[in-house]
Amino acid sequence: ISFYTNYFTLPIGDDVDGSAYGIELSTGTSTSLGVVVATVTAAGGNVTGEDDSSVTTEADAYGVYARSSNLTTGPASLTVTAQGGMVNGSAKSAEASAYGMEVKSNNTLTIGGDLDVTVKAIGGTEAGTGKLQSADSNASGIWNENSILNETGALTGTVTAKSGTASLS
Repeated sequence: ISFYTNYFTLPIGDDVDGSAYGIELSTGTSTSLGVVVATVTAAGGNVTGEDDSSVTTEADAYGVYARSSNLTTGPASLTVTAQGGMVNGSAKSAEASAYGMEVKSNNTLTIGGDLDVTVKAIGGTEAGTGKLQSADSNASGIWNENSILNETGALTGTVTAKSGTASLS
């Protein structure tokens, strides 16, 4: 499974955020899957033109996002990447957040085998004469909030967060 979301250049005044989910489970759902191999990528777009310090070009990517639900899988491999956008003008933020698995609010997730999670978040950048207030990044392999995660095999992972460039205060 491969998921990719990318928003390109839009006129000033519009946010150019990108979000991507490999598996998104809503409240009250119960899902059983076999082997899961997912590559999930989200990228913020490009901000160009006149200065507008309220515009954002952010990216959020989730391999698995679950809230108040149940998920059972076989072995799983998740590769998740979020890349903040590029600013050639002025923008509030070009932040990136990536999560291998985010499980919240009374979930039960059972992985029947090995779990391999590779997560990378890269904050956005300024280009040319661009000015940016925030280019933060956040990466989490597994974020478990008030839930049960049963994993019966080996757990391996690589998690990387790299902030971008911002020069506005």
